[in-house]
Amino acid sequence: ETGMYWMWCSRAASHEIADPHIRRWVDMHADEAFAAQARWLKNVLDTHAEPEDLTRLSAIFGRVTELEIAFHDAPLAAQTE
Repeated sequence: ETGMYWMWCSRAASHEIADPHIRRWVDMHADEAFAAQARWLKNVLDTHAEPEDLTRLSAIFGRVTELEIAFHDAPLAAQTE
């Protein structure tokens, strides 16, 4: 398991993508270096996190997910203003 972006972008990369910005974003997230970085981070957390860290790490992950969604929503929100 290397993460949502890598899985989605690995499939999307085999399709025609006309927008060069989206093409670069997909290619970056489909690259093996990105997958390796995601695996490394998962391994570090799995290796060093203690059970008592779960609540704190879950809160951090939740906040990061909120920020990630806001990042992707921002261009769409700007278009509707």
